Amino acid sequence: YAILGDYKLAEMSFLHCVGVTTLELSKSDAPKNPKVVTLAGLAYEGLGKVYLSMNLPENALNMYKHALQFAEGIFEPNDPQIPVLLNDLATVYEALNEYDMALEQVEKAIEKAKIANQSAVPSIMCNKATILLFSGDLQSARSLYEQVLQTCVRIQDYETAREVKANMKILEEKERLQKEHLNE
Repeated sequence: YAILGDYKLAEMSFLHCVGVTTLELSKSDAPKNPKVVTLAGLAYEGLGKVYLSMNLPENALNMYKHALQFAEGIFEPNDPQIPVLLNDLATVYEALNEYDMALEQVEKAIEKAKIANQSAVPSIMCNKATILLFSGDLQSARSLYEQVLQTCVRIQDYETAREVKANMKILEEKERLQKEHLNE
């Protein structure tokens, strides 16, 4: 539903899924069905993304906090999903203009990803550069984007490389505006 832009229906579907899966997981002390665990995690994460798309970052923050708490309670400490959730949480803090919290979460995501999810490191580093960009630290953002782009080319991560290049265009525009403002 979210892909079709029907965010209200997507929200209701994800809420239903979260309710059903968490009820199932709370029923007994028996081993947790991995499919139900995965579905619950995806529902929390999906609901967070829907709330961001609906421009409801406070709701998204709540969902990602629940998703992270759920993941940390169910998965091993070095599960590859945890750095992804920390990165998503950083994105929400960025949307709320809480750049210090965003940087704190993205740093945690980077450290976890280096151990648990190496393939996510370039994407998370790109997110960190974007947080720096929107926080106004253009020089640090440029330096990090350049570093991430080199890494992406080396490891052939073309999707993240495209994202870096798109974000660098935004950076260049901000740098141009900043330079014009200084020349006034």
